[in-house]
Amino acid sequence: METKIFDYGMNGEGVAKIDGKIVLVENALIDEHVDLEIVEDKGNFAYGRVKKLLKPSINRTTPKCPYFYECGGCQLQHMSYDEQLKFKKLLVQKTLKKVANLDVVVNSTVGCDNVFNYRNKMSFTVNHEDCGLLKNNTKSIVEMEYCPLTSNNINLVFKLFKGFIAKNLNSNIKNLVVRDINNQVLVGVVTSKHIDLKEFYT
Repeated sequence: METKIFDYGMNGEGVAKIDGKIVLVENALIDEHVDLEIVEDKGNFAYGRVKKLLKPSINRTTPKCPYFYECGGCQLQHMSYDEQLKFKKLLVQKTLKKVANLDVVVNSTVGCDNVFNYRNKMSFTVNHEDCGLLKNNTKSIVEMEYCPLTSNNINLVFKLFKGFIAKNLNSNIKNLVVRDINNQVLVGVVTSKHIDLKEFYT
C-alpha cells in the first residue's frame, strides 16, 4: 500500500492513514512516501512496516549506531538532529493537549553540544552469558559492543562487565546499571542472590 507519512507518533513512529485507519510506521518520517504493509491490526489503529521507501525525507539520515534498526534503546537516529528537536517540541505540545487539554506555546527544544556520547546513565539487561540492550519489542539481547549515545566511561564499564560475565556465567545477574557523573562512575549490579564481584571491580 502506497501512502504518505503526515505526522509522528509518541515514540517517533511515522503516522499514515489507510482507509481511514491510523497506521504507526516504525522508522518513517513526515513527508515520506512509502510502500507499507500492515504487520498488526489493533482494531482502531494498526502497526505498519515500510516495504519500500519511495520518496525519502530531506530530514532522513544514516544512523551512526550499527545496532539502531535492531536495538530498542533509542528511536530517533534516522532523523536529522534538527528534526529530532522539532519532534520533541511537537511531543510536548501533543502531550499537554492530550493530558490537560491545553493549547500552549512551546519553546524550541534546546539542543546538546554533543549529539553522541552524552547519556550519563544506562541500564543493561543481563542473561547468564551476555549483557546489552533489548531488541525492539522482545526480551532478547542485542549482540553489541558499545552504545554511541552513552559516555565513554559507561562504554568502558560495559565492555569490562561483558568480559567478566563471559568468564563467570551466572544466571543470578539480572541488570547492570551505570551512572557517569562529573567523570565519577557509579556501578550497580542487580542480582537475584548474593554473588562475588571481586574479580570485576578489581
